[in-house]
Amino acid sequence: MSSTAKWATQREAAAALKMSERSLQRLRNDGHLPAGKCWIRKIPANLNSHVIYDLDACEYHLSAATIAAQMEQEGLGHRALEAVA
Repeated sequence: MSSTAKWATQREAAAALKMSERSLQRLRNDGHLPAGKCWIRKIPANLNSHVIYDLDACEYHLSAATIAAQMEQEGLGHRALEAVA
């Protein structure tokens, strides 16, 4: 975690990422937003503690997932990356 991270509550993060709070929670539960990088608990020892999000990390992971899904849908993949390299 960087010391310059902008942490936001679930409501603030959902608004900033232009999605519902439930969608944000679903992305977190499905592993699309990795714990420790995109979100942490306010009280780590308490599993019922509120979650706060690193907006920059969330945007990065969501954009990377979007690009990967588009490449996969277009039939690209690691072959396209090998051509670039």
